Amino acid sequence: MNNEKNGFYPQKDKISYIGNIFVIMIIPISLFFLELWVENGSDDFYNEYISKFVMYKVPVLGVPVLGIIFLGSIFYLYSKLVIQKVKNDLRYQKKINNYYLEQLEDKSKLMWRNHKKIMGIKDQEVLNQVVKNYVLRNKYIYGIQLYTYTTKVKYKKTKIKINYKRGYIDEDININAMMQNYFEISTDLYNDFNNIILKSKDNSDLDNKIKKTEKFIKKYTESLKTSPAKNYTYEDANKYALSLLAIQILFSDFSNNLEDNHISLLEDDKEEYLKSNFRTGIFRGILIGSDYLFKHESSSSDKDNRFYVSIPYDFQNEKCIFIITFNNEILKKEEGEEQVINLCDNIIKKLDKELESKYNKSIENNF
Repeated sequence: MNNEKNGFYPQKDKISYIGNIFVIMIIPISLFFLELWVENGSDDFYNEYISKFVMYKVPVLGVPVLGIIFLGSIFYLYSKLVIQKVKNDLRYQKKINNYYLEQLEDKSKLMWRNHKKIMGIKDQEVLNQVVKNYVLRNKYIYGIQLYTYTTKVKYKKTKIKINYKRGYIDEDININAMMQNYFEISTDLYNDFNNIILKSKDNSDLDNKIKKTEKFIKKYTESLKTSPAKNYTYEDANKYALSLLAIQILFSDFSNNLEDNHISLLEDDKEEYLKSNFRTGIFRGILIGSDYLFKHESSSSDKDNRFYVSIPYDFQNEKCIFIITFNNEILKKEEGEEQVINLCDNIIKKLDKELESKYNKSIENNF
């Protein structure tokens, strides 16, 4: 390290420099006069050497006193210079220490950022491998996709933004992976759903839950019943989707999430129009905040033979949601619904286990 360049050399103290020269010169002179004093006696020393330079006679005893004062002054001056030098050295050393501490802190931050970046990449590698293996090893799973999402609540509108992050889809399977999408809902509807439905989700008072659910559904489906299907908007689709979700939460039965088989809120043609023209499954899965099963109406016979399960998941400090695409044939099996639940639970357990194992290995390698 170039100390002079980094400003670590203290500014040279001219007084200290001159003082050191002065002390170096005065000490041998003092010793010389002391030797003359000893050899010649006090009277001879004074008469021979001192009286020539002073106008008034100085008492003989005053000479040693003056000598002591003089030497004491020299010692005092020298001590101050030594102390000042020590202080300068300490300040200098402190600057060096602070510099190295700053360098160490900067390097530590850089190493930590690089470590987090590497760990993030490894997390994604683990995610990719677990998802791929899970799809390949389970014949009823067509694909698994992971989306991140953010929610922004504003005065009139609440917007949920989703972004595709990772996933794996089996060969020869046509699944549309949205790279990015927005769900927009009126803030009044969003707040009512959260305050009336979600907050009473775990309430043991069933009668109260039923009353709140009926009130919510009546408020938001009245306009749908009187309006023709062709005039439905995205906000109308949201009203229908959350009314449907409110009933599913009330029943709290996983199988009842297959809304087209069990729940009817409107006339058949209106419900069919809403389901086929407005895709709200992922939107509902995000709002409910727990495992959620849904279907999409489609003109494709392949897609009619599918259903989806959304699973909320936190990954790399981001709110995420898994979308698992199942072959509908699994529900025709004995205990098929239970098998679906187990498959959904196991993918999360498997991923958590692999991520924890990777983290533990990283800790071991650093020690």
